[in-house]
Amino acid sequence: MNKPTVRNIELRDYEVLNTWWEGNGYQMPNLEDLPEEGLGGLVIETDKPVAAGFIYLTNSNKGYVDFVISNPKYKGKDRYELILKLIEHCLDYALDLGCRSVWAMTRSNGIIKRCKELGYSVTTKDYSIVASYKI
Repeated sequence: MNKPTVRNIELRDYEVLNTWWEGNGYQMPNLEDLPEEGLGGLVIETDKPVAAGFIYLTNSNKGYVDFVISNPKYKGKDRYELILKLIEHCLDYALDLGCRSVWAMTRSNGIIKRCKELGYSVTTKDYSIVASYKI
């Protein structure tokens, strides 16, 4: 197995991501609803793509991460760590682009657990808001 890498999403990834959304029981978002018409995100891969997330930049110093999705057929023992690495890269990337804080909303217990492991602030309401701040 190759060392995991994180790269920008490319248009060719969209077909694969669609199968992930369907395989996870979600409806695929339209390209125009995704940042940079579907290209504003990151993919983590080993030999093949494993997970992806999208980074929205706002007209303020806040960023937003959404549509984190993983390959439902990938069962590698490193799955948990790879998704953790992707989340961390998405947040770091937004901070590197000038955001002073980054947030996300989710009901996914897996995402919430990973974000808590990374030390991000997580609320306990119906939707959890995950935030990371640049000091």
